[in-house]
Amino acid sequence: MSLDSILWGLSVAGFGYLGTYFLVKTLVKSGIEKAIELNFNKRLESEKTSLKKSEVYFTLQLEALSQLHTLVRKMLPGRSHPDMDWEDACEGIAQRFSKHEDALVEFLCRHEAVLPKAIAREIQGAASLAGDGTFQFSWNGKDAEPTYEAIKTAGEMYSQLEEAIKHLQAYVNSQVHGAE
Repeated sequence: MSLDSILWGLSVAGFGYLGTYFLVKTLVKSGIEKAIELNFNKRLESEKTSLKKSEVYFTLQLEALSQLHTLVRKMLPGRSHPDMDWEDACEGIAQRFSKHEDALVEFLCRHEAVLPKAIAREIQGAASLAGDGTFQFSWNGKDAEPTYEAIKTAGEMYSQLEEAIKHLQAYVNSQVHGAE
């Protein structure tokens, strides 16, 4: 074997090695890029899904807050006379304890899944006060009159619901950057 043929063989082998090296390098680089892109796309889809779920959850909480505001405002009786005070309003609330309890239970059935547990407990506590209040009446012959205890319970129930609204409003606001 001559030196030329050995050099030619080494050249062919060297070029073959370099060709294989560049082919393998290109394939590995391409494979890594595809894997990174695929992983990035999966992560991006996961983030989009998570964001959409958070948006839906927030929307449901905002709806619950709005409905709770409405429910509590409707508990207050209309003014029956010019000098009506808080005790008179509580008497009006007490006279509809059963209705308020039903409305609060209905509210919880619809929204409890998206409410923070502490707020749901506050609303459940108010519903329990309304339920207890239905037994705090005395009979004056043919009509039931709310007792002092019933009027006091009505005030406690209303205050507890105002606290629940305040806490839910703060919770919803905490999810919106910069809102207070």
